[in-house]
Amino acid sequence: MIYLKQAASSAEADHQDVRDLVQVMLARIALGGEAAVLDYSRTFDKWQGDIIVSRSSLRAAADQVPERLKDDIRFAHANIRRFAEAQRATLSDCAVEILPGLTAGQKQIPVAAAGCYVPGGRYSHISRPVRRPDRGSAFLPRSCSRWICAGPT
Repeated sequence: MIYLKQAASSAEADHQDVRDLVQVMLARIALGGEAAVLDYSRTFDKWQGDIIVSRSSLRAAADQVPERLKDDIRFAHANIRRFAEAQRATLSDCAVEILPGLTAGQKQIPVAAAGCYVPGGRYSHISRPVRRPDRGSAFLPRSCSRWICAGPT
């Protein structure tokens, strides 16, 4: 193959050591399951607590939230959902012949699993966790039976 222009290889572009480490970590997690994840959490994040928050802990935390704030969160969620549903309605397959024989387009393909990262930033906002995908919601295709969402603590 002849390249007309080619980026120079840089230290940032070649992370074989990181790839190797991640492969080892994923293999260890596949074998060790949650115990391996807990070990990595202690090693890298210095986290000593539970990985999965129990329903009773969630209920106890929710009980401490003032009702007015809960109403505000429900209001924000309804607005975000309404926009997501309108946005979803605009998604459609299309194809355009740019030049004779050259077609460009997009196709909506159902997925069985999805993941997303909800960034934190300097200004926490209630819409951050509300924007997470939610089974059966406008945020995620109905075909998706498994979703994973992560964000900073």
